[in-house]
Amino acid sequence: MNKYYPTKEINYAWLLEMNQNRTMDGIKNIIGIIIEYNNEKLFYSILDDCFFKTLPSSEERINNFEKYANRIFVEVYDINNPYITPIGIGLYKRLGKEFLTKEEIIANRQFIRGYYSDFGHDTYADNNVDYNNSSAISENIINSVSEYEQKLGRPITYDENHIYGPKKTLRKV
Repeated sequence: MNKYYPTKEINYAWLLEMNQNRTMDGIKNIIGIIIEYNNEKLFYSILDDCFFKTLPSSEERINNFEKYANRIFVEVYDINNPYITPIGIGLYKRLGKEFLTKEEIIANRQFIRGYYSDFGHDTYADNNVDYNNSSAISENIINSVSEYEQKLGRPITYDENHIYGPKKTLRKV
């Protein structure tokens, strides 16, 4: 089981839900790594111990929004923005470690900018999903809020004041 995460590859992302009325509701910020699975980019959430699909392109969402309604996705924050240091690079510069465990990430959360509701909870699930094992990946992809709560046996966020926060509207270009 792989419980070590390549420090420089750790990113932060926005977990969101697509709606039928062409909007996206923000659920929470999450921390994880991007992986490739069946020629698709997925985001492994370290604190949630599961996978989320990455947000389809704007054009795809606009033209096929019915297909994505009531599903959850991840939008990785500014991965190619030269003015923002990804979480993993910042942690690597501070800690000098090539790999980190979830416990080390939690212990060093003061070095992670942004609000993460999962850090506000005292109990963390064990990381039992091997992000390099394809059968573990397929079994642990989460597509909806209800699926998350059913599979993980807990609410999707520990801070009910922040669930379904920022909204974005899809617009035709």
